[in-house]
Amino acid sequence: RNNRALAYLKSGQLRACINDCEKLIAQQPLYSGGYAHRAAAYEQMEKYDSALTDYAKVIELDFDRPGPYWNRASLNNR
Repeated sequence: RNNRALAYLKSGQLRACINDCEKLIAQQPLYSGGYAHRAAAYEQMEKYDSALTDYAKVIELDFDRPGPYWNRASLNNR
């Protein structure tokens, strides 16, 4: 699901990406990838509060990844 969600994200199929991420999160709630891709989709849809929530979850689960910190900071500056 994670690879398909990423493919949907890259092709601009944001709703399909979010749907796949939600299924992935339901199956593997401790896997940060589902939250990261869903956050990126929300960001592209300008649903910034939802994106911030998901980036915070990615940081909670996988604090060594620098990308979510940067993404969260850039959203806070909007």
